[in-house]
Amino acid sequence: MKWFWRIVFALVLLATPGVVYEQWSESKDFERYAPPGKLYDVGDHKLHLHCAGEGAPTVILEASGLGSSLSYEQVLPLLAKRTRVCAYDRAGMGFSEPAGRALTSKALAEELEALVKAAKLEPPYVLAGASIGGLTVEMFARRNAGAVRGLVFLDAVDSQSLEVVGTEVSAMRFQTCAAAWLGRVGLLRVIDPLKLTGLPAALTYRPAPFDAACSVLKNLPESDREHASAPPLPPDLPLLVLSHEVPDDLLPPDEKDRAKAFEPEWQRLQKAQAKRSTRGEQWVVAASGHLIAEDRPASVAQAILDLLDKVP
Repeated sequence: MKWFWRIVFALVLLATPGVVYEQWSESKDFERYAPPGKLYDVGDHKLHLHCAGEGAPTVILEASGLGSSLSYEQVLPLLAKRTRVCAYDRAGMGFSEPAGRALTSKALAEELEALVKAAKLEPPYVLAGASIGGLTVEMFARRNAGAVRGLVFLDAVDSQSLEVVGTEVSAMRFQTCAAAWLGRVGLLRVIDPLKLTGLPAALTYRPAPFDAACSVLKNLPESDREHASAPPLPPDLPLLVLSHEVPDDLLPPDEKDRAKAFEPEWQRLQKAQAKRSTRGEQWVVAASGHLIAEDRPASVAQAILDLLDKVP
């Protein structure tokens, strides 16, 4: 037992400088970078919301698993020329504070509901969700059918594809949860696995975003059950599915062969999404990878603008 406690003590001594370094780095980052939007109280924490433009309906932009409102920094001003548009950070992501509960689809939709209420964003809404963020906007749309006039999936996961995709991201869950612990001792900043600099690095290489993404992935089975008991999507809801042409970033960089093998199934699931509404369409965005809003922001903005023309 003496050896055990000596090992524990040694590990604590080794980790302590990393923890201090991480806390100091986070403090400096938030002094250096101010949030472009505002923070709103949604209960036991605050969420960051960045809005621009005027008009209706209000377009709400939901980011991918490790994304933030920054993912839409080129899309937002293009949409703001036409209507009110808001990008936000889920709990723990970007400039938002962490939540104190499991991040299931229902919990995230409830937080988005609290955010639009706190920010006094009046309906109607058009929602766009990227990657795993598709689950949140779908749940919001199903819970608030009268307020949502259109839905855009950006190479997204929806409830019908969740069982298949959940199997594919099981390895990603382990990596994401492990990365949260690396973040606590400052190693993400040192390793720089995503090749980030400046503000993106400051927002991403903290434990909070990886804790949040870990919670989302760990709770996918519960999210699946929540979607099974939620109200259905309106059968005639204007629905646009934007899909990638190149399977980049769909799975981790070290799983390119697996991503290539999974590609036909992914495209089948994308086509099935569009069929969920009598007014559904699928567009493949030329030369785009999985993160379409970052790869082809003008195409995403134009697609949303085209959908607005079809909104009643």
